[in-house]
Amino acid sequence: MKILLAKTADFIRTHKNSVFIVLLLLVYIFYNYQHILFLHPQGIHFIRQTDSLSFIRYYLNHGMHFLSPGVYNLMSQDGRAACEFPILYYLSAWIYRLFGEHEFILRLINLSICTFGFFSLFRLLFLLIEDTFYAFVFTFLFLSSTILLYYANNFLPDAAALGLTLSGWYYSYRFLVDRKRKSLLLSGFLFFALSSLIKVTTFLNPAAFFLVLILADISKGNGTVSILWKNLMPFIFFTFTLLLVIAWNLYAIRYNHASHDSYFLLSTRPVWEMDKAGVHEVFDYIFNYWYSSYYYQSTLHVFAILAILGFVLVKFANRQLLIITVVVLLGSVSYFLLFFEQFRQHDYYFLGLIPGLVFVIINAFTSFSNRFPVLSSHLLTRLAFLVLCLLSLNYARQKMEKRYDTKEDLFSVIGDKLDGSCQYLDEIGVSRKSHVVLLTDLSPNGGLYFLDRQGWTLKDTSFKSMQTLGYHIFNGAEVIILTDRNYLENPNLVKQLGVKLGEQNNILVYKAFHTN
Repeated sequence: MKILLAKTADFIRTHKNSVFIVLLLLVYIFYNYQHILFLHPQGIHFIRQTDSLSFIRYYLNHGMHFLSPGVYNLMSQDGRAACEFPILYYLSAWIYRLFGEHEFILRLINLSICTFGFFSLFRLLFLLIEDTFYAFVFTFLFLSSTILLYYANNFLPDAAALGLTLSGWYYSYRFLVDRKRKSLLLSGFLFFALSSLIKVTTFLNPAAFFLVLILADISKGNGTVSILWKNLMPFIFFTFTLLLVIAWNLYAIRYNHASHDSYFLLSTRPVWEMDKAGVHEVFDYIFNYWYSSYYYQSTLHVFAILAILGFVLVKFANRQLLIITVVVLLGSVSYFLLFFEQFRQHDYYFLGLIPGLVFVIINAFTSFSNRFPVLSSHLLTRLAFLVLCLLSLNYARQKMEKRYDTKEDLFSVIGDKLDGSCQYLDEIGVSRKSHVVLLTDLSPNGGLYFLDRQGWTLKDTSFKSMQTLGYHIFNGAEVIILTDRNYLENPNLVKQLGVKLGEQNNILVYKAFHTN
């Protein structure tokens, strides 16, 4: 038996990368990724999911001009709007053109990027911990966040940006260890640049790495000239990354201003601009609503204990890893404070904190291992971490199931209501170029995406909304689509309806009534 265990351990150590990929695929199956991959947008943040898909369709319907992104909602001029660097949407649109429209393509692209990022994280942790078992356990512990697993196989770009960031750190750390290999530096900044373009908040990572290089040389007692010369190439790559990020964001801001769009966030939401009640509300969401989705509670407790141990045992830390940890932690705190308000409604902003969490925990564990090598390598300690990892993965699976079991919420229910309505509009002669008003839809682009028509959405049938409807008709709305027959009891709505074009599954279609 001992011989078999020894051979198994040797096999895993020798083929650790292949074993990790197999285990990761098994985890994907455990989370039912093979089914989720082909689902329509639904569940938490349905709004942002359909925003992403709208960018793809806009490219398809408007000539594939990379620098002219847009969405379905006409709250801006012709729907033109920009947010993150649209490379993933543009790539998806080209794949649509080649192989037909399939929603799973964007999910698959994001998942593929995340998979490479998870693989990079595993290789990075092996370099840091120098223990195959703990590299496996900690990688899957970090992956066992419900939020991360939910968005890794989704339409939002945040998880993909994290995957690129993790890959950037793997190659950058290897360069930090072996500065003669400039190809590692190039690879690291390439991943950092892409992640920063896709999600500007991840720019703290290349900034942190460049600062780490400087501080590492200072800690070695190198002179100023030597430090500057040694870091000339990193400075060039860092500056190029910074200029790319600035260039895209300035372009996006000007593009949105010219298009009269104010929907997408291109600025910070700092804590110091909020009142006391607002700050309290954000913390209430973090600790009483989102908290259970960050990680399994026992995992969070272990992370907290390790973080404290890392502070207590700081003199046993690896110097390079400690420098990285301090710099990235400060960057993470800055990110949290700069975008504090977003943590109220947007759980995916937590993903930006994961690199900082990784370095804090791994620095703490390596410090603990350096101080207590026998205890950290003891069989019972390893079993305890393994059990925690398995429990954490199972907990995240249960939370994931709940997220998809409650898919028909107030927002994503519009997708089920309008299922088949796009083809029905084609059948009754409503052109794909017709501008429509959809009543009611709580999302800006959700219902319009399923209809594949540009236009506007109204959240209710209040008097104010009926005034807005009249404004949309004046500005070119041709068709009004109702999602409930009961809306016809509203006289302020009825007087703005023209000829009825059709009805299917309680979806009523009318021409807009134009007074002139």
